Amino acid sequence: MPTSAASLAETQQRNLLKQIALIGFVGTLSYTYLFLFVWKLKWVAAFDFVCLFAYLYFFYLSHTRKVIGNVLRYGALQFFIVHMAGICFAFLGRETGLQFYWLSLSMAVLLLTPLDRSINKYLTAALALFLFYILEFGLYDVTPLYQLEESQNKFLYFSTLTSSCLGVVLISHHVTLVLRQSHATLHHYSVTDELTELGNRRHLFEHFKLIDLSNQNAQYAVYVMDIDHFKQINDTYGHSAGDAVLKKVADSIVQCFPTDKRICRIGGEEFCVILKNSDRQETQRYAELVRHSIEQLYVYSKKQKIQCTMSIGVAMGNHELSMSETMSMADKALYIAKQTGGNRVKFNAQA
Repeated sequence: MPTSAASLAETQQRNLLKQIALIGFVGTLSYTYLFLFVWKLKWVAAFDFVCLFAYLYFFYLSHTRKVIGNVLRYGALQFFIVHMAGICFAFLGRETGLQFYWLSLSMAVLLLTPLDRSINKYLTAALALFLFYILEFGLYDVTPLYQLEESQNKFLYFSTLTSSCLGVVLISHHVTLVLRQSHATLHHYSVTDELTELGNRRHLFEHFKLIDLSNQNAQYAVYVMDIDHFKQINDTYGHSAGDAVLKKVADSIVQCFPTDKRICRIGGEEFCVILKNSDRQETQRYAELVRHSIEQLYVYSKKQKIQCTMSIGVAMGNHELSMSETMSMADKALYIAKQTGGNRVKFNAQA
């Protein structure tokens, strides 16, 4: 079952912080090795080395913090911006192309958090774009500590562009995955009854369409069930007690049927079950099993014992009848069961 919407959002934020910290750490470690051991730029290497601990700390927080807030998530991004600013303005200058990390980061902030309207989001993106334009168009002309050779500048420039393009691709992939997961979660909640966690009426009719389109020849049974005098339970014991009864009844129905079934709550106290490949004798046995199980069911609410019964209408269907026609027949059988006293099973007249 998908997690709750709040839990899903928290998981996404935690993963996002983890990815930011991991990318920052791996990238900084690579540049530290390059600057120290290959190009012998000890001061910029020392600056990068110190920054490594900040990324490690953010990664640690992504595992230990119970809640990943906006301040923490955007704090990691803002630290990356400051980190790059230190390297570009103080050590290496604009010819390295490292400023393109700011451009890709601003895109990342806007794309990865499309529903977030906090001020931190726009401040982070604006800061990254502001620094990019200042450095890219030479609006802040300061001689850097190191003057790199042309070949070194070209290496950094093209490696930065490649990494930025790869980052955009990864961002797009991440956004696609998040949207798919969100869509699946939203669909789950749109077809699930919140109280009983069974399918709801929409789920039932989606299943009807699939069965009708499959045009299967196998015989199936449709049960329409209704708790007798449920309004009286609500009026006497309260709606919280009524909800407890509905949950217990739903659990009991699930336990009475084999795994090859579809159970939905389609109304206040009304349930529907579809059982495939079932003959009349087996269908009758399951219906009586449910009726007897509900009859023996006790629900305790505020030290009060509540008992209920259930009326069940059953119809047998096959490829000659649509699912809606079969359910209509089961509805008529349920009506007869209710009219003749309740707590009984009735088959439709054509079965």
